[in-house]
Amino acid sequence: MTQHINPDELSKNSAFTNVVVVTGPLKTMYIGGQDAVDAAGRIVGKGDIRQQTERVLSNLQAALKADGAALEHVVKWNVYIVQGQPLAPAFEVFQRVWGRRPNPPAISLMFALDAQLDAITAEGWPARFARHKQLMQQVHNWVKDAGFDLFAEHGYRSPTVTCVTNTRGIDVSALNKFLRQRHMLISNGYGALKDKTFRIAHMGDATPGEVTTLLNAISDFLKQK
Repeated sequence: MTQHINPDELSKNSAFTNVVVVTGPLKTMYIGGQDAVDAAGRIVGKGDIRQQTERVLSNLQAALKADGAALEHVVKWNVYIVQGQPLAPAFEVFQRVWGRRPNPPAISLMFALDAQLDAITAEGWPARFARHKQLMQQVHNWVKDAGFDLFAEHGYRSPTVTCVTNTRGIDVSALNKFLRQRHMLISNGYGALKDKTFRIAHMGDATPGEVTTLLNAISDFLKQK
């Protein structure tokens, strides 16, 4: 059974229902996105993330209460913040409202995202993309020299990860066991391609030196065979 609820405390939006309750072997609540707006649809605390966070959490609690739930029953959170807003005031509000409830969500991920966006901006998007392409070429050159093949056809190769065809038939599990001793790891492929391919990542903050260290370690493993 499915029940659609729009509590009086929340703004009515024709685009979605605030609360959808699905009852079966278990009861599950799905709550629509809650903004910093009052029941009349007016923005609360414009430009003040502290006031906005207070309103969002108040709206969320009203939505949960509509069918007898509370904050501690939330399993999954999606949090969206406009880039450039400070996170600390919002986190302080969350801590106060959450109180001593167990199992809080992974709010630290918000801070990690904020820090990483700052790092990306400092490096510059063009420079970051250029670095990934440089690392891709570094890996591609190694693949050729090591006697493997590139799995993806030309034109479909990613600048952030390289899928290598295991033409030499190496034991990828044994390779990863070897790499773990050096605090490194690669992927051995998915599904039908598992162990028939392996993947080397060169994305994020990876540097030429780090990629060189990884490739040298794989080469050391190959020398044992």
